[in-house]
Amino acid sequence: MANLRVGIVDIETSHPSAWIPILQEMGCEVHGIYDSGRRFSRQEVEAFARRHQVEQVYGHLGDLAEAVDVGVILSCSWDEHLPLARPFVERDKPVLVDKPIVGSVRDARTLLAWEKAGRVISGGSSLRFSSKLRGFTERIAAAGEKIFSAHVGCSGHPFYYGTHLTSLLVGLLGPEIVSVRHLSSDPWRAELRWQSGQTAVLEVYPRGEVPFFLTAASDVGVHHLAITDVEQLYRDYLGVLIPHLGEGKAPLPLKELLRADLSLIAALESQMQAGGWVSLDRLTAESPAWSGRAFAREYFSSQHK
Repeated sequence: MANLRVGIVDIETSHPSAWIPILQEMGCEVHGIYDSGRRFSRQEVEAFARRHQVEQVYGHLGDLAEAVDVGVILSCSWDEHLPLARPFVERDKPVLVDKPIVGSVRDARTLLAWEKAGRVISGGSSLRFSSKLRGFTERIAAAGEKIFSAHVGCSGHPFYYGTHLTSLLVGLLGPEIVSVRHLSSDPWRAELRWQSGQTAVLEVYPRGEVPFFLTAASDVGVHHLAITDVEQLYRDYLGVLIPHLGEGKAPLPLKELLRADLSLIAALESQMQAGGWVSLDRLTAESPAWSGRAFAREYFSSQHK
């Protein structure tokens, strides 16, 4: 990882301050920051850069994209992810896009088109790359157990945190989610169905500090996993993604990563249709979208309380 130059885009969330030291420990040079200015002033961004020993703050995103080997998009609003990733993609630089990767089918299709054209894009939820999840699934597989159903939960925003839960489920049961239905709004609850016939229920609680958890029922018994060590999650995530991106490749197909977001878009469409099942294959560019800009306004407001 020595001499790999990483560029950070937007410092709006807690992730940049947590990720930059890990990247530096990995031997990366966190060369520069570009910030969109939605939450912090230029002076605040420059102070952040000094605290984290980042060499330069860029005023133009294209200049940062030109100067680094890998771009890391950390904007709070997923609606901004594609415009912010585009300068890197245009220069054929690999990009890590933080979760949720996208909030609309239209954006998902654009990213898949970029990938088909040979661009390297990865990211999404850190839970998909969790060593604890990997150990959990490997133990069940080694015992020859068949999982029938699962239940996952956490607290927070149904999309911003729900994508962690769908990513957990993709890691456990695979990406072949065929349909989703919305069950309730408080807590925000949805049911997912796989091509194999397996099912799962996810719950996102609007209040409290519920850690990420997963309960799986198999033909042998019930297994429970709780993930509470956030720093280890980040180390697992960056430890997989950054070496791959530095070599110009992605560890997983983008289609598989996007399944986590598309499942929740299907759930949103189901919510608008009074809870009917929605097939992921029937989603279109006109399907409803989760608003990243609305979430960002709420998020920034909450940080000032």
